[in-house]
Amino acid sequence: MDEKTHKNANELNNLKPTFRLPDDAGLRKTYPLEEFMNEKFKGNKPIIDGLISTSEMIGFVAKSKLGKSLVTSKMLIDACKGKEIFGYFQTNPNFEIKALLLDLEVSFGALQARLESFIDDGDMSKLKIDVCKSPFDFSRYDEIQALRDLIKAKGYNLIVIDPLYRSYSGNEMKQKDIKGFLPSLQTEITQLGCSCILVCHEGKSIEGDARSNHIGHKIRGSSAISDVLDGTIRLHKVNETEYTLSGQFRNRESFESISLLKDGMEFRYNGTQLPPAKQVAKTVIELIKQSQNQSMVFDEIWKAYQATPSKLIFSKSSMRNYLKASPHINVSKIGGVNQYEISE
Repeated sequence: MDEKTHKNANELNNLKPTFRLPDDAGLRKTYPLEEFMNEKFKGNKPIIDGLISTSEMIGFVAKSKLGKSLVTSKMLIDACKGKEIFGYFQTNPNFEIKALLLDLEVSFGALQARLESFIDDGDMSKLKIDVCKSPFDFSRYDEIQALRDLIKAKGYNLIVIDPLYRSYSGNEMKQKDIKGFLPSLQTEITQLGCSCILVCHEGKSIEGDARSNHIGHKIRGSSAISDVLDGTIRLHKVNETEYTLSGQFRNRESFESISLLKDGMEFRYNGTQLPPAKQVAKTVIELIKQSQNQSMVFDEIWKAYQATPSKLIFSKSSMRNYLKASPHINVSKIGGVNQYEISE
C-alpha cells in the first residue's frame, strides 16, 4: 500500500458514526406502553441543587478574564466538601462526589496555585478529586472512548472540562465540527450516570436581540453547542465587586438572576435581582412617568439615567437595545427624532 492510499485508508477509518451502539449491542430494548408507564426508572438526582443534577452536561459561560476557571474550581471543591455553593445552592448530602478536573489551559504550577487558595492541607486526603492535564482531542472518537473508559475505571460521577474550545480540533463557529463530536461526548458521559460541566467562553451578542435572552446563545461558537447541553449557567460582571449568575435548563426550573458579591477569591450570595435589561427598563419607565410630557428623547433619558444611583455599567447602544426590547416602552419617530413613551 503506497503512502497516499495508506493516508486515505486512515481517514476513512476515522469516520465514525456520531452515536455508538452500546457494548451489548443487539436488538434494542422496546417497551409495550403499559409496561413502560409502570417501569420504575431512576430520575436525575441533584448534585448541586439548582445548578447540576446527575447525568447532565451543563455549560458554564462567562467573558474572558472573568474568572470562569476560578469559579468552577471553587464550586467543585466546595461541592466535594458538602458546602453551599456561593452560600446559596445546596449540595446534596446523600450524593458522594468522585470528580475529575480536566484542565486543558493553564500550566501545572498555575493550576496548583489556584487550587492551593481553596484547599487546606487537611482537606486534600478527604476530597475525592482527580486532576488530569493530559490533552484530549474529542474530535476523535477513540479519544471519547478513552474518556469513557477512564470514567468507568475510576468511577467518576462529575467531570469539569476546562475549557471546551481546547478539547477538540476544528472551528467552534462551524456546526459540522461541533456536531461531529459533542453529541457523542454528551451521550458517552451521561449514559454512565456521570455529569459534566463544560467551561465555555462568552461570545458577542446584541443585548435586546431575541436570541440574547437565551443564555445558551451567549456561548462563543456554533449554536449547536447550546442545542446539545442540558443547561447553561452564565456569570456576568456588573461592576468590580458585583456579579450576577443566571441559569437556563432544559428539563427543570431556571433561575433568572442572582446577585453575587466578590470578596477576594470568594463569591457570595447577595439576593436576587432583575437582569440588566429589565433593571434599566424599569428605571426608564419611572423617568418617563416623571417627565413633563410623559415622553422623552434618548439623550434626555441617558442624562437622567446617569443621575440615578444605579451602578450598572453599559454603553448608549446597549441602552437603546434594552429600551427597544422592553414590551412596556414604545418608540415612535416624531420630526425625525425617536420619542420614548410608556406602552398602554
